[in-house]
Amino acid sequence: MPRVVVDTTAASEELVGAPGDGRFIRIIGAILTADGPTDLSLDGGDTVVLPLTIGATGGGGAVVPPSDQWGFDLPVNTALNLTNSASAGVQGSVTYATLGKPALSPPRS
Repeated sequence: MPRVVVDTTAASEELVGAPGDGRFIRIIGAILTADGPTDLSLDGGDTVVLPLTIGATGGGGAVVPPSDQWGFDLPVNTALNLTNSASAGVQGSVTYATLGKPALSPPRS
């Protein structure tokens, strides 16, 4: 499964681009740490699919173990974004899959 590495202090960062017409991203696991208290969310545009609160003064972390039995689906053809309410330093990784109909190749002449 693909995995994207996270290392940011940005308030919002695109982790994976929109996959194309008829396709969607499924988050299947995440390991994220922050160097201070913050509310994180993994989202697709206006749709938050995985909210995480890290409330420790000195930082902390959250783990969503990968599984092939469940996932958090973004809307069709939306990018996977990380939103960071306090612009704390965030590190870790997100495991995901791109699902839906495969992109069609143009016909050959």
